[in-house]
Amino acid sequence: MGRRLTDAEREAWEIEVGKRRASAMAEESAPAQATAHMTRKKSAASAPPLQPLTRRDAAQRSSLKGKPDAKIDLHDLSEAQAHAALERFLERMLAAGKRHLVIITGKGRGGAGALKRAVPLWLELPRWRGHIAAIAYAPPEKGGEGVLHVLLKARP
Repeated sequence: MGRRLTDAEREAWEIEVGKRRASAMAEESAPAQATAHMTRKKSAASAPPLQPLTRRDAAQRSSLKGKPDAKIDLHDLSEAQAHAALERFLERMLAAGKRHLVIITGKGRGGAGALKRAVPLWLELPRWRGHIAAIAYAPPEKGGEGVLHVLLKARP
């Protein structure tokens, strides 16, 4: 699984992910012709940033037919246990062709849960980012920021 990140490394990673998200949001809001000259070639290894779940996708997923294909409850696990469990879960769901996943992290005490912060960062890792079409927090009445909906890309 690898070594555990230090607090300084984790903070640097969170800052970098935040910059990428801000950059992606800025690109989406600018007209295409204004940003066309600023685009750069991306290497084959880099994947686009995760996109939020669109309203259309969210509406389809909330209908009776849109029930989650699978869910995992990570709260009450340590970060190391949760990371390992999430990796196994994602591997199984990809192999099974599942698309709509629910990841329960819990909100933590006072809304500052370690898993609530860590799971989106783990999903941004290159290993998973290429398989994920979109992520979104659940509506407040269904868990809010303590529940993540993940939409995996369809396999060709």
